[in-house]
Amino acid sequence: MSVPTALQRFRLDGTAQVFIDDSLGDLGSFTRKVKTEARWEGARLILLCEPFGETLNNGVPGRVAGSITRVWTLSLSGEELHLERTGFRVEPPRLLHGRPYSRADDLVYNRDVTIYGRSQ
Repeated sequence: MSVPTALQRFRLDGTAQVFIDDSLGDLGSFTRKVKTEARWEGARLILLCEPFGETLNNGVPGRVAGSITRVWTLSLSGEELHLERTGFRVEPPRLLHGRPYSRADDLVYNRDVTIYGRSQ
């Protein structure tokens, strides 16, 4: 899911923020939101971004299962910037790709590492 850039703001003090994503206009009783959080673990900066939905059920907001939290871990090693990308689901969906959910089949948990450095 592509999150509007304006909603990808992070506070570096560890405080989570939740923004309403109205980029698709009024969706009735469905509200799109984005939660961002940043925290330091030693010299590593961990960024979490979770777009999710809420629906009203008898006036009570309820979270829609299946949202994906993207996790970026940034660290410096000498002259290189290391970026690790992965993700997780707080609440897995009942079905994924038409089959009962299995974390083993969920590519969200894959890990990707990119190293940025100066070109010589």
